Amino acid sequence: MVEPLSSSIGFLILNWAMIEACLDFNTAIIFHAAGGKHIDREIPMALKSKLKFLRRCFSQIDMLHPFADEAIGYLSRVQDLSQTRHAVVHGFASKYDGSHKDGERFLFVKLDLINGRTLHKSQEVWISGRKIVNDGVKCKELVTELTAFTKRFLKTYIPDHKDYEFLQ
Repeated sequence: MVEPLSSSIGFLILNWAMIEACLDFNTAIIFHAAGGKHIDREIPMALKSKLKFLRRCFSQIDMLHPFADEAIGYLSRVQDLSQTRHAVVHGFASKYDGSHKDGERFLFVKLDLINGRTLHKSQEVWISGRKIVNDGVKCKELVTELTAFTKRFLKTYIPDHKDYEFLQ
């Protein structure tokens, strides 16, 4: 049970890192070369902030409109996959249920701060092993598409950039 869970989570996380790298590249391109400084004064760091910034930019900056529909589709997919990623990265597997009607599943628990960061509250979510595997595969597929998008986007707005090799 531990090895398949670890492998599945590892696969999801390795692919998620590349998704985040693409988001960072796209954020940097827009912020520095496509008018993003007029949307936000600071470069967003947290995933939720990056997604909000990118959506606003693709919706509001005219020069980005040729990429907007495709980009917003990718951002929606990232948002959908982020819930599983968030649970397995920030939580810990505290229980295993191998006899659930939908297959084996794991309870991930995370402590959050509430009340102005003066109190902890436990957040729990059950995730099936199948969902972790499937979301890892979806992350891998998204990496392939998002990397190609990011490369095209980079070539459009910063044609002489040195990091094309990174996006191979």
